[in-house]
Amino acid sequence: MQFVEPRVSFLEGRMVKLTATIRGIQDVLLSLDRRVSRLEDAVLRLDEKIDRRVDGLDRKLDQQFAWLIGLQVSTFLGYLATVVALLKR
Repeated sequence: MQFVEPRVSFLEGRMVKLTATIRGIQDVLLSLDRRVSRLEDAVLRLDEKIDRRVDGLDRKLDQQFAWLIGLQVSTFLGYLATVVALLKR
């Protein structure tokens, strides 16, 4: 029995140290989880901002494309009218 008690005391001391180490790791993991959550929120906000800008650019590009096609059709009709007028002479 006299040989068992020092060993048990030694093991109890190691268990206390291991428990403290595990608690420290848990605290670090919780802190890391909070940081990752904040970063995730920031990334989601940035993604939404980029989506809004891309949507605005898409609408602008659609409008400019419509104008471009309108100008091309108008120019073609002008040329066609000129050719028809010249052929009727």
